[in-house]
Amino acid sequence: MTPRKANGPTSAPTLNRAGSTIPTKEKEMNDVNRSTLSSFDKGRLDSFMDLETYVIDLMHMSALTSDIVLEFFSRPDRTDESGQLVFRTTDGCRERMAFAVANVSNRADELTRKYMTAFSGQVQS
Repeated sequence: MTPRKANGPTSAPTLNRAGSTIPTKEKEMNDVNRSTLSSFDKGRLDSFMDLETYVIDLMHMSALTSDIVLEFFSRPDRTDESGQLVFRTTDGCRERMAFAVANVSNRADELTRKYMTAFSGQVQS
């Protein structure tokens, strides 16, 4: 193996492709300025921004649930006489899976409710 020369950082050539920049007129049209929004739209924008925590929480909990369930199903205890996989679990493992799945379902329901509230422009308490 030949050692690499230390020539400093590398750079790759870039091309200006059609559509890679926003024309000035379009950029000005799409520029959102809170001062130009009505109070209704400001409230709706704030409500949608508040959803970020709920989305991230749901993402993390669904990843944990996936790990728990996939770990369980990756270790079958045996195969029965008909060729079906048999899984054994402890009460603790079953309770963790049940909690995780129910928690993801509850978080998804809550996020849906909050999204519909934000979409309708209602203020959340």
